[in-house]
Amino acid sequence: IQFDREEDRMTRSVSVSDAKARLSGYIEWAVASNEGVVIESHGAPKAVLIPYKAYQQFTAWQEERRRRQALDELQQLARRVAAK
Repeated sequence: IQFDREEDRMTRSVSVSDAKARLSGYIEWAVASNEGVVIESHGAPKAVLIPYKAYQQFTAWQEERRRRQALDELQQLARRVAAK
């Protein structure tokens, strides 16, 4: 198990086999600490286990970002059409 300090956040890194063996414990830790568990395969990060609330926040952020990009593209298109 590895703990990394980044931006005052504690990240726990575990192997796939350890995650399989102790999944319920890592879920409890992630929820209690409101932090993620990085799941690694052969030393390379492959996935992250995060609390559901953090997942909801992330997907809301992604949707907001997607909408802003779409709006930016529409505004650029409107400017090009108006310039013709």
